[in-house]
Formats: sequence, C-alpha cells, structure tokens
Amino acid sequence: MPKPPFPEQLKPEWLLPAKTFLLPNWDVIAAEVEVGLDADSLQELYVQLGRLWINGLRQQFGTEYQLVESENFFLVSQAETQRTKEALRFLEHSLRRIHSGLPFVPKNLGYGKWPVLCLEGDLFYQYLLDFFSDEEETVAHVGGVYLNRGYGHFAVPDAELARYSSVFVHELTHAVLQSCNLPAWLDEAVAMTVENHITREQPYELTREWIRRHQAYWTEENIQRFWTGRSFWSPDEGQELSYHLARFLFTALYQGGTTEPRLISEFISQAKREDAGFESALRCLDIDLGEVLHHLLGEGRWQPDVEAINALFNEVNSCATDTNARFC
Repeated sequence: MPKPPFPEQLKPEWLLPAKTFLLPNWDVIAAEVEVGLDADSLQELYVQLGRLWINGLRQQFGTEYQLVESENFFLVSQAETQRTKEALRFLEHSLRRIHSGLPFVPKNLGYGKWPVLCLEGDLFYQYLLDFFSDEEETVAHVGGVYLNRGYGHFAVPDAELARYSSVFVHELTHAVLQSCNLPAWLDEAVAMTVENHITREQPYELTREWIRRHQAYWTEENIQRFWTGRSFWSPDEGQELSYHLARFLFTALYQGGTTEPRLISEFISQAKREDAGFESALRCLDIDLGEVLHHLLGEGRWQPDVEAINALFNEVNSCATDTNARFC
C-alpha cells in the first residue's frame, strides 16, 4: 500500500488558539495523519511536520534567525554558519554519549528530530509563556529548558550560541530521561552528573558556606517543594540551593564509591515521582533519603511526605514540565 503524500503546510485546524507563537495540537494531528503508517514512514512524516513547525517559528522570531539541520536535530539561532555546524556536531556527539552512559533508557524515544531553539533573552521568556499556565513559574532565571509537551523541544536564552555546551548536555539528558518519569530532584541530579562527565564543567563541591546556606533556608515544610521539584523554579535562592541539594543527595547515594553502579541504575529506573524515589532508594540501596539529609540539615523530618507531594503536584498539573512527551 503506497503511503499518502506528506503535508506541505500545517492546517489552521491543527494549531492551538490563543498562543503567541505557532503551536500545533499534536494529538489532533496524530489522529488524522498516523493511520496505516509503519515506523519508517512515521519517522519521515514527523521530520516533515517538525520542519514545517520549526520553520514557521523561525519566521515568527525574525529574519535574523536561521534553521539548520543534522541527522537528529533542528537548530534555530542567530549564530553564524560555522558556529551552528559546530553546535550540531556537539549535540550529535553528546546524544551518543548520553545513551551510552544511561543504558536503562530506551534509544527509540519517538519520531522526528530534536528541535533546539536558541533565542535572545527577552524572546526566550516570551516564548515560555505559551507553555506555562502561571507566569510565576517563568520568573526564575533558567539557562535552558526542555519543553516536553507534544513534540518535545529545547529552548535556551543564547541566540548566538556563545555558551552552549553545558546547557545542551543538561537539557538533552532531561529529554532522554523523560520516558523514565523520574522525581525532579533525581532528574536534575542525573542531568548535572552527565553534564559534568561530558563537559568537565560545574564540578560538585560541598563547602562550609554551602552547608550554612542550606541549613538557613530549608525547613520541614519547604523541603516538600524540593521533593516535588517546585523549588527548582523558585525566584529566590531556593532554585540554586535545590540544584546543589540534588547533587548532594545523588553523590551521597554512591557512599564514597562503595555502591555498585548497577544498583544506582536500578534505583534510577525504579524511582517514582509520587514518593520522590523514597521507596526505590530503600529497596535498591537500603538508604533512607530523609536520613541522608540529616547529615546536611541536622535533625528534622526531611523525608518525602507523600500527601504533601500529591497536594503540590495538583497545583502544577498543567505545567509543561510535568506533561509527558509524545515525540522526540
């Protein structure tokens, strides 16, 4: 049976209304175009659909933005040609390294290519508003984000690709991990660890000043925002402290190098958002996450509270970072 011709433009009825930028309704598109296609045809189809969408966004961003492609990526930026080619080579290399280092993650994560939008700062935050129901969620400074709604894609506030390596690796790791549906702190910890292994930047350190800041900031109440991941979007110092606390926890799980890497992989692959990985840590590593935090924060009830986590999840159930991606 011959495959139907692929679309040459996005139909108006395929687009979500009341959005500043072009945003397709991928569920509607899938229901109409996927019927009867095999995996190879679906890959070709979603490359074409992705190209139409991203090129439309490029036109909305302005004539100074250009679209270039590689085997697995669309890249939109203002950078000159040599810099974009270099960035694409780095992305392809990083994708191979990430899959090699995370063997428990399936390599087939969907159809299409990974879109990467490198935007000027104000445009970057304006673009994010189409994906977040609460503008407060976009107040915090971020170096980049993986938007896993529909056709998952990356956005970074660096139109000239001046400082792309760490952000690309970090966000690409998030994208590869999205099928695992990890607790936010663990997702961030793995992303930071992979980032450090590939780029050799952002090494972890625990100083007296870090300890002082953690002990001054965290309480038995606001620690639940860390377990849900909400504190990673805090406009105050809670954002920076959340990233550091995630690395502290993840480093502690290795117990000075005595924990087998196999057990760490089992813990990651079994960790659940609903309890922030608490049961998985007990089962796979015989480690109580609350007790780990005792060593940093002192005595207190630091373990994940499932009821508090579920209540906070209900507040952000429409946030883009908590939706599941259908495509790459």
